[in-house]
Amino acid sequence: MFGLDYRSLALLRIGLGTLILCNLYVSAGDLRAFYTDEGLLPRSLLLSNFGRVFSLHMAGGSMAFAITIFAVQAVLALLMIAGYRTRIVTIASYVLLVSLQARNPLLIFGADIALRICFFWAMFLPLNRRFSLDAAVGRVSLPETSTYFRIPGIAYLVQFAAIYLFSGLLKTGAAWKVDHTAVSYALSLEIWRRPLGAWLNQFDSLTTWLTRMTPSAEIYGPLLLILPVWSAWGRILGFALFAGLQIGFNACMQMGLFGPVMIVVSFALLPAEFWTYLVEPGGRRCARMLARFSNFVVWPKKFIDSVRNRMQQSRQVYGQLRSGRPAWPRLRLLAAGSRDIVVLFLMTCVVLWNIEGVPGNPRLVPGEYGWIATTTGLDQYFDFFSPDPETDDGWFVIDGELADGRHVNALTGGSTVTFDRPANFYDTYVNQRWSAFLIYLWTGNGSQYLDPFSRFLVHDWNRRHPVSEHMTSVEITFMHEIIGPGHSRSPVVREVYWTQKF
Repeated sequence: MFGLDYRSLALLRIGLGTLILCNLYVSAGDLRAFYTDEGLLPRSLLLSNFGRVFSLHMAGGSMAFAITIFAVQAVLALLMIAGYRTRIVTIASYVLLVSLQARNPLLIFGADIALRICFFWAMFLPLNRRFSLDAAVGRVSLPETSTYFRIPGIAYLVQFAAIYLFSGLLKTGAAWKVDHTAVSYALSLEIWRRPLGAWLNQFDSLTTWLTRMTPSAEIYGPLLLILPVWSAWGRILGFALFAGLQIGFNACMQMGLFGPVMIVVSFALLPAEFWTYLVEPGGRRCARMLARFSNFVVWPKKFIDSVRNRMQQSRQVYGQLRSGRPAWPRLRLLAAGSRDIVVLFLMTCVVLWNIEGVPGNPRLVPGEYGWIATTTGLDQYFDFFSPDPETDDGWFVIDGELADGRHVNALTGGSTVTFDRPANFYDTYVNQRWSAFLIYLWTGNGSQYLDPFSRFLVHDWNRRHPVSEHMTSVEITFMHEIIGPGHSRSPVVREVYWTQKF
């Protein structure tokens, strides 16, 4: 019921490392804008608005420093994928992940939270016992059984289940419970939806059924992960259910890395039967096919054989080192017991924090202990489209006037500025990071960032253009409309947020 397969944990390690690389790739395109002092959130402004934050990225504000620390994080992610010094590399990767998110909290959305909290629990799991360099060279011994059953594994299961369970419990609004129009409203948000979502939104009976089904799947689906009978097939069914939900969400809506993150963190739940009946037969067939071409790959075969021999020698060395009596056995036992106590305590806190986040529930964790969540990176609240989907929609028009009198789109660099409805709202937000920031602006919490945002746009444009084409003013306008019942929309209201001359 509560065990995790070592091969699935190895797949989780590879997936987490790959997600770190994807996250860095998504962020690297806007490195100057979001993670340097030249950008829209310099370190001085971050400290004045958020107070002291734990972030190694705060050690420098230059572009060179940002590139360097991104490169270090990428190298650690590659080492994690390979399974080299896995425990140390996983901890270092988590520290840098938390550091990156703390450097610009305006960009954090669901994918970042889910990746951070599941990464935290992964630090306590034996991710390197299979499919790793650590196992190949004998630095760690191969497990005697296929199943890992310890407190950290149970904590990971609880955390994964909590993401879906409390996301479902927080969907308490009338659009979910009474009118059953929540999915229709969500798919009407042009800021998020994809063409498939717009097409599906034509069928009210389908969106009504999806509205009824989604919270139930989120609330009761986690039970498939801990069935006392037919546990393996329940796990496979649960994995398919949650992966299907994420594929459906991402096919209909622009959700960035949220879908890939949620699918990857569910890799740890795959039971032994997944490997026995699906992966291993496929692997044997691939091996037989490759064997036919062995005569044509002599040099690669020699290279692989030499690597295999070196690994065998390493395994013998590490085997001899482990063959003696373990050093400080009582200390090792005490360390393992202390780890389990800490994990059990934090797992209990996570459950209580999520329970008290449900409307109507009393506070269960005293406020003075709130620092535990922020310090460990376990602060979480899964209010996805809760209690009801938003009904505010619209797009930004950021007009930059040049010294020669021309007007350009100061955000995208487009040569024309128009207030007409765009064919695709999402394209006006550039990408997921920019959309997270711009949405933060128009929710009413981001007015203090309009000035540094404008200054960044002007300086970034002027840095890349001659003096005759320098930008002299910026006007930030939001074209606001409200979604109503029956797919109706209010007239577009032009809201000028900010005008600044330079």
